[in-house]
Amino acid sequence: MRALEQAQLAVVLAVGLPLIGSLLVSLLHRASYVAKAYLAVVFAAAAFIASGAVAYSILTQGAVAVEAALFKAPGLEVHRLFYGDALGALFALIAGFFGFMAILYSVDDMAHEEEGHARYYALMLLFQGSMIGLFLAGDLLMIFAFWELVGLCSYGLIGFYKRKSESAKASMKALVMTHACGAAILIGILAVLAGGLSLDVPELEATALGALGLLSVASLLFLLGSMAKSVQLPFHTWLPDATVAPSAVTAFLHSAAMVKAGVYLMARSLALLPAFYVSPGSAVNLALATVGAATLTVCAAAAWLQDDVKRLLAYSTAAQIG
Repeated sequence: MRALEQAQLAVVLAVGLPLIGSLLVSLLHRASYVAKAYLAVVFAAAAFIASGAVAYSILTQGAVAVEAALFKAPGLEVHRLFYGDALGALFALIAGFFGFMAILYSVDDMAHEEEGHARYYALMLLFQGSMIGLFLAGDLLMIFAFWELVGLCSYGLIGFYKRKSESAKASMKALVMTHACGAAILIGILAVLAGGLSLDVPELEATALGALGLLSVASLLFLLGSMAKSVQLPFHTWLPDATVAPSAVTAFLHSAAMVKAGVYLMARSLALLPAFYVSPGSAVNLALATVGAATLTVCAAAAWLQDDVKRLLAYSTAAQIG
């Protein structure tokens, strides 16, 4: 029991520490730049260590769940606030590590900025916590909540340079494209609810084989919702424009973490529907292959045409995700 409690504590800390750090940096906005920067580094490092502890616990003890009864409306109870398995731990470890590295790099990179330090570090920590929360969420409603929070953090960080019109346009473009597609995820969740199925990830995995038709519709909707955040054709154009953000933002959000959110959602859908995905002629299989191949081809060709290294890397990222 003690080992289980330690694993549960590690899951809560991995998600909660960067969120707490974000709040503290916001409250200490009048402090010196060095104080805010290194406070953010400490919380980002702690989140990375906690995500590593989660991964170790799952490797040695198996999946771990954090129980919580929320949203008491009939059919909308959240039984598992967080659920860590091998899939979620892998992505959480990626988000924790690259979040720490990006914030550490920012200490020197952002020192020359005259304003916005507290806003920058608060949003970076909030983004790190949101990504880890997305990967360790134990319920489809929690997945959607963190999904939307990730998009809002991206909007704020892409538009960090508020006085530059290109930053404002790029951030609004990213917000509109990712959130419009995100509505498909919400509709997919409603489809699962309409079928009388649980939104709890482990329970849904256990009952998925009895509702393949319904869940195939939900999976297609999840695919549509994930396409924008994972910069798949034709929703890939916001990523090259988003390179107007600070370099650490581009590296963290748009290469290491945010663009993996859609990949994770598709992998989670695969875990929910193993029998459906491997069936010959599956509509979801065909859709995944078509979208991936088209994105790979178009974005790889577009990368060759760029004369700006950040835009080149953005198109390259989209191609590799495809």
